[in-house]
Order: sequence, then structure tokens, then C-alpha cells
Amino acid sequence: MKRILMSVVVLFCYLYSCAMTENDGIAYIQNYYRLLSEYAAAENVSLARKIESMHVGNGYVYPDVEINLGRGMTETEGVGIKSVYLASVMSRQNLLLKFVPKNILSEGNNNGICTMVYKLYVYSSNEQPGRDVLKYSVSLRMEIQNSDRKIRSILKNTHQNTLSVSPSNLSFGSSGGTRTITVSSNRDWSISVNTASWGHLTRNDNTLTLTVDNYMGTTERTDYFKIKAGDKEERVNIRQNALYNDTLKPFAKINSITVSQNQDIDGRNGIVIHMAFKVQNMKGKDCRVGAYFYDSDGNALVDLNNSYCTTGEGKVSTGKRIKPKYDETRYDDLQLRIPYSELHQSGTYSRTIKFLVVVWDYSISPPKKIVRSSSYTTFTYTPDVETYLKVDNNTTNKVKNFPESGGRETYYVNTSESSYETCVVPSWCRIENKTSSSFTLVCEPNTTSDERRDYMKIKAGGKEIRIDIKQEGKSSEAKVKNCRLEHNLTKSVWDGDMWLSVPHLRIHCHFNVAGHKGENIRVCAFFYYSNGNSANAVDSEFRSPDGQAMVQGVGRCTYDDSVWKDYTLDIPNYALPNGSLSVQIEIHDKDGKSLAKSSHISFSK
Repeated sequence: MKRILMSVVVLFCYLYSCAMTENDGIAYIQNYYRLLSEYAAAENVSLARKIESMHVGNGYVYPDVEINLGRGMTETEGVGIKSVYLASVMSRQNLLLKFVPKNILSEGNNNGICTMVYKLYVYSSNEQPGRDVLKYSVSLRMEIQNSDRKIRSILKNTHQNTLSVSPSNLSFGSSGGTRTITVSSNRDWSISVNTASWGHLTRNDNTLTLTVDNYMGTTERTDYFKIKAGDKEERVNIRQNALYNDTLKPFAKINSITVSQNQDIDGRNGIVIHMAFKVQNMKGKDCRVGAYFYDSDGNALVDLNNSYCTTGEGKVSTGKRIKPKYDETRYDDLQLRIPYSELHQSGTYSRTIKFLVVVWDYSISPPKKIVRSSSYTTFTYTPDVETYLKVDNNTTNKVKNFPESGGRETYYVNTSESSYETCVVPSWCRIENKTSSSFTLVCEPNTTSDERRDYMKIKAGGKEIRIDIKQEGKSSEAKVKNCRLEHNLTKSVWDGDMWLSVPHLRIHCHFNVAGHKGENIRVCAFFYYSNGNSANAVDSEFRSPDGQAMVQGVGRCTYDDSVWKDYTLDIPNYALPNGSLSVQIEIHDKDGKSLAKSSHISFSK
């Protein structure tokens, strides 16, 4: 027995330390089984070979030699494992013994004698069809003469499964953000448990980028995800702060106030006040932002025509009602407008005007001030006889929207000046049929999928009116032409200790996508039960955020109309529930918008 097993181990070491062809590997397995059979015959133990398989990679052979111990076997000393491990189950089921020479290790080297340790894995072969279930793993030790340099080479190159993730605890503020996680492992790794919907993971080689959404809640929220490599798994914890407590009072903060002068205010010259500020705890409630005007001595300007004024007080002001959409709403450029003539300043000399801005809570009566600008904002202007300029089209709209095919729009100009000019016309537009009282704006067709925006101006006597121009992008379209299924394809999958042959379902898709040149699209296969309900995912690697069984892939549109004649998606059979099922293919754009869907394809598992 010792001679035979020493020969087996030496054979392990020799073949494991040198490159092999597939034929060499098969011959090795045959010889290995022959040696075990010799021992079995000498000890009167019955062995039945169940599977012959091997894998070659990285210049080494990785055999999976499986020995079937038949029903009623009570003694397993013949393969170096104590019967106490198997006595309780031998009378009920068959077992597979898998010797894995990849796990040969060295415990020491004294006087040329090396004690070798390798693993014997004991599996049940009849609990789940097509999937063996690990029952035991037993270490076997053998002393061999360590005189061969090839044996010393394999000892030097032996390593254990390693996995480390850094950092493993991540904290975010309420505004969210992005963090990078480094993963180190000597094996392929994957995300075994994904984040909740408010976390987004992106992999790039051995780093992960986690992006966390903005959070407006009132209590801290937590989550985690897991990384797996072989039989090791690491957890990364996520924590995000709450924004503020529900009991806080309405709050606002003004960040900046600027003024643009000589702006068109409904055909009159005036100023535009630009404000950047935020409002908290006023979600869905009425607010008002108002500007109140004073002369250089701080006296409130008096209104003379009941326009642009405070209610009941008759003081010059301008304002705008707002209704914040979020617990914390930010306004980057809220604009308040007032013509110079509404300041009611007589004479033709220059003067300084100043104003304060107030944000009001109008959800209560009487309204309550939330915040006021800390100081005056000033500007200087000279009253004069105003130039009159007005530009209209049929809709009296200062924003013109064109379809992707382009078009024409006629504008009518009314001014006190003898002439006017059209300026800064976009390159994809032109002016035609210009007269003293009208002109036509012509927009060319848009051949790209992107919406385009620009503007033009009409000027007369120092006044100008801006016309914003928008044009839709070329319509995108996608079509799934046909799909077919290919069942029970066998693929080799590494389970952390050995390669397993796993049946897969392969989906073949023929589809095209137009209008997304240079963009990535996502191809998703969603699985359903025969009643139309979403099929529950069996494996976390093949599931949507809401738990539906699915598999997906990514493609890049190289052309304006890109065609995929045979795009394939693979999913292992074990990731799908049993029964009558169907699959539907969906094509999504880079923003997750569904572009096309296939019909349901029925099948059974």
C-alpha cells in the first residue's frame, strides 16, 4: 500500500510541475486509476470508476479522479480515509471521492524526506441531479523522498486562496458621492451580493467604484455588498448620513446675487437679478422671492402705476412664487426682472439704485420671512428715452422648438428705430426674406441623435431681444428581429476548488439599434413564469434589483444603425427555477430607457 500511494503522490508531483498535453493528461488519469485498482484488488475492496476527466491550464494538469464507493461498502481504508467519516451514510447513498492534486502542500523537509499533504473531497452524487454536494474534506499525509528538483519546484510554487478588500467600511454624507475599493486576490473574483438600488457598483480590473445617490431622509441608512473569490468572501459595509431632522424649522440661505443690465423685459429695457440659494423644510409649500428697491439714501422707491409693486404699500418691487420640490431644494439661477421705467426715476442724470432680496414662507398667514439678504446690492443707470423693440411670431413665444426635420418660422419686428439687425444666428440655421418689418428663420435637419440648443438676437438702437432655438435629435429606434434558445450547453465553471461541467442555456439574439452611434446599449434577458409573473432568481449573480431572474450584456453602437446578427447571453441552468418558463429580451440605452422588446419565448426546465 505504501509503495503504491508513494508512487501516486510522486506521479502527482511530477505531472503537476511540467506542461502536459490533453493526451498526456488522460494517460495520467488511466495510470492513477490503475494504481488505485491494484491496491483495491490486494485489499479485496471494490472500486468502480464513475468519471474520467481532466483540465489543463497554466502548463499543469488538474485531474478530477472520481471513485464510486458502491452501496453497502463499510470500510474505506483502501483510499486512505477513516470509516468514521462515512459509516453513517454509506448504507443510504453513493459517494464520490475526488483527489485534487492542486492542493498538494509541504509540511516540512527533513533529511531529504518531505511530508506531503493533499485533500480528499467526499461528495454525495444523488442529492440534486447534475450537482454534487460536498459532504467532507479529509487531509491525507504521505512521506516521500524529496530528491527530485521537480518536486521542490512544485512546493515553491504552491499558494493558498487569498482575498482582501480595502477599505471594508465606507461612509457617505447625505449628498452621496463616489469611493474606490481595491480588491486583491490570487483567483478570479466577483460581486456575490450587490448593493441596494441607491448604490451603484462599477468594476474596472481589480478596482470597484461605488457611487451612492443623494439622500433626503431623516434617519441614517446602511447597506453592504460582498466580494467572493473561491471559498473566501469579504463584506464591505456602507453607511450614509441623514440630511436633517423633521423637527427643523424652514430655512433658506442666499449664496449669491448678481445683476445683468440693459436686458429685454417684454420689449422694454431693464435689469435681471440672478440669485443662487437653497430652501430646506419647505417641500411642496408656497414660497415667494421678492426684490425691494431703494434710492442711494435708503428710501423705498414709490410706485406710480400699480405695477411692479408691493401689495397695499405701493413700494417698487418685483418677485416670483416658487414651490420647492424636495426637502432641500437648490436654485442655481432664479431670475427676477424689472424694466428701468418701473423704477419711476425722472431726469436724465445717472443715479445709484439698491435693493434687498427676501425669501418668504407663503404657506402661512400672514407670510413669514425665512431669510433676507445681509446687505444691499447696488447698480447705476441713466434714465433716457427708451428705444422701442418688439419681436413676435405667430405664437408670441421667445423659444422656438423645431423637429428633427427642421423647418421655417417667420418673425415680425416692430421698432422705433429705422432698422434692425439679426445677430449670432446658429450655424445650423439661416435668415431668409428679411424686410424692414419681418424675417424668416430657417432650421436645417438634425442628422444626429442629440438635441441641439442655441439662440439668436435681434438688435435695434442699443436694445436687443433674444430668441432661444431648440431642435429635437434624430429619433432613435431599435428592433429585436428574432431570438432562439440553445439548451443544455456544457461550460466549465471554477467553484473555488476545481472545474465543474455545468449545463447552460444560451440565448441567441438578432437586433439593430439606430440613432445611438458611439453609445453603449445593454441587452437584458428577463425570465417569467408561465402565468406572466416574474420568475424568482435562484442565484444572486443572475438577478435584477427586484429579485427577478435575468442575465445581461453590453454592446457598443459603432454606426448610426448598428446590427447584431448573433448576440449571445449565457445563464447556468441552476440559476433558473424549475417548471414552465419564458424569456423576453429588452434593449436599453445608456440611461436605462427601454428601446425595444422581443416577444416571449417559452421553454421548460
